[in-house]
Amino acid sequence: MKKFLVLMLALALTVMCLTGCSFGSRTNTNTNTNTSTESSEGKTYTGTIGKTMSNVFFDFVVQSVIVSDEFTIAEGNMMLDVTVKITNTFGDELPMFNGDFYLTYGPGEDDYTFGSIPEELYDTDMPESYQLPAGETVTYHMFFEVPADATDFSFIYIEYFADDTFGDTYMVNFTIQ
Repeated sequence: MKKFLVLMLALALTVMCLTGCSFGSRTNTNTNTNTSTESSEGKTYTGTIGKTMSNVFFDFVVQSVIVSDEFTIAEGNMMLDVTVKITNTFGDELPMFNGDFYLTYGPGEDDYTFGSIPEELYDTDMPESYQLPAGETVTYHMFFEVPADATDFSFIYIEYFADDTFGDTYMVNFTIQ
């Protein structure tokens, strides 16, 4: 009986010591106050304009969305100008790409678009690729050409890891009238 009590005490101590530990590089201490759902492919977090979305690499906030008339676009389409602020919370410099984010505008498999890169790129426009130093924050405009009759949108980021696996999905939903 004494051996059993010592074994149980040792087991309890081990469990208490391991509580809160993670055994991999994908620890997400997500503090999103937004809603989430979970599937076998990870959690999906949803938020709205102005809410911070936190993933394992960075925080981002969609600050505003407007319909832009600065560009020539296909007839029957409109150009959305999405202003997004990104803060590197990872601890190391991050390679970032315009294609890290995309926009959905309908229920179909093909109802999405990646950001357009303007021919004349301004300092405030998200470039095709850039390096985001640890702790730094950038604010960029992203441009998405979408059907003019679309009204409901989701600005999306999906975690992607060096081992070619996907993590959680982050969606900022909004409506354009």
